[in-house]
Amino acid sequence: MDKQQVYTHLQNNPFESVKHLVYDIILQEIVAINLKPGEKLNISKISEDLDVSRTPVREALLMLCEEGFVRKNSEQGFSVREVDFADISQIHIARTLLESKAAFLCASQINCPNIKEMRKIAAREFEHNDNYSDVASDDDEFHNLIVVSCGNKYIIDYYNQLRSKIKLLKKVVMINLVNNNQIENIQNIANSHKSVINSIRLNLPEYAQKEMENHINNSYNILISFINSKL
Repeated sequence: MDKQQVYTHLQNNPFESVKHLVYDIILQEIVAINLKPGEKLNISKISEDLDVSRTPVREALLMLCEEGFVRKNSEQGFSVREVDFADISQIHIARTLLESKAAFLCASQINCPNIKEMRKIAAREFEHNDNYSDVASDDDEFHNLIVVSCGNKYIIDYYNQLRSKIKLLKKVVMINLVNNNQIENIQNIANSHKSVINSIRLNLPEYAQKEMENHINNSYNILISFINSKL
């Protein structure tokens, strides 16, 4: 991390607070695994490297703690959270079961609620190829709409319990796709969303379930492939 990252970020986001600027720089370093799992994060050093005060650095690290990217070790110590492959696998399995069944139930309804909003999101995703935050936000909103539209309160409740962890893993995928200019993969995600929507609109439950399973599996494979290439 260095001052140039701050200047570049300010050019792209001139009105962003210092706290959020530092948060984004550290997040991208963690997701790109330039900061290794378990590596200690020294507030004073980050402050010096980025030429900012210690307070926004500490605030940024606390934000990253809340999201699960950073671990608070002691009163003053922080470190990058270790990669837990078993946990990632279990989240993936639970997510696949919940969301694929939600897609099945959506397609089983004569008039699935929120179908128009789903289509708007899928169309909008092609416009956000260069902004990981927008891509990740659209993706999260789309999947949440599928779940809340399924009509099963228990699926919705269980999904909400997992949602923050799912968002964390999605953010890792989206940042690396955008940073590595993998536009084709981003567009494939949008196309997968459209396939799910079409299956729902045509009342094809089995197809909707299978399309969602394939979509989630593809995202999982991208994530694991990237992590393995860096560790």
